[in-house]
Amino acid sequence: MLIKTGINPRSDFTRIPNAVLGDLKLTPHELLLWIRLYSLTKGDQFLANKAAHAAELVGLSVDVFRDRRRSLAEKGYLQGSGREIVLTMPDGSFVCEPKQPAVLEEPEDFIAEEIAAQPKRKPSGINQAEATQMIIEAWNAHKPEAYMTCPSKLHPSTFIAIETQAKRLGIERPNYGDFVKRILKGCAQDDWWNEKVGMKASNIFGFGTEIPDQKFENVEKLYKMGSKIAGKFSWSNDDSIFAWYAAACPDRTFTNIVHMDVPDAPASWEHDVEHRDGDTIFIYHSLEDDGFVVNWTLGKKVHALKTPPNRR
Repeated sequence: MLIKTGINPRSDFTRIPNAVLGDLKLTPHELLLWIRLYSLTKGDQFLANKAAHAAELVGLSVDVFRDRRRSLAEKGYLQGSGREIVLTMPDGSFVCEPKQPAVLEEPEDFIAEEIAAQPKRKPSGINQAEATQMIIEAWNAHKPEAYMTCPSKLHPSTFIAIETQAKRLGIERPNYGDFVKRILKGCAQDDWWNEKVGMKASNIFGFGTEIPDQKFENVEKLYKMGSKIAGKFSWSNDDSIFAWYAAACPDRTFTNIVHMDVPDAPASWEHDVEHRDGDTIFIYHSLEDDGFVVNWTLGKKVHALKTPPNRR
């Protein structure tokens, strides 16, 4: 049996240094990735527009590609980040470096790369199912009217995108509901976002971990915009009332707000004494003074609740 090859060894072979092949610190998977990356350069350079493209060319998922790339960097076999990768060796005797600067034909997205390189966050005590429920409830309660209702189940890749966005802004799982709410409040304040029809969570947050920089920037902008609205105190702004009580009574959890008409202030004091230990915040409005707020739950008992934030 005669076996031949039609490959020209001068142009289509990759020469691997023996020091790399013999380094037992490299796992077989890391060694194979290094060799495949080196083969793409053909001894010079190769341009992949995104990490996902490079991962596809070496036969890996983008997450596995990033993990092994980090391992190679830690062992001295790779330098650089998302913008440029330089294959090297720990002793510096070998560097596969571009002879000419690479010019990207399309703009690269780097924020996702930076977040992926960050350490994993510590467990928050909230599992994915609980965090997903917070997201769904917040979306359906605060979305602009023309946006799509979030179904009872959230696509896993949409959850991953929201979690990635939250990680960038330093938001933990217990606060995902508030995070989504503030984003949607920002959407309601922005003319462009508020006029959109049929928007889903993935349209705002992205899908999976490969999120364009623009979506990260949009989410940050909407979050800041929504936070300003949510932080402004008003008797008609439930969010600001809940925030006021949360700061004043950190050991209590309030879930409802009820506005109640009373004939006079003494009547509100009597009602407050009987109902102040529940999970409802009562706001008492005077029947004789055009609905003026005369009292509120614990207003006469807790010093931090004595004066509303807008009157200090």
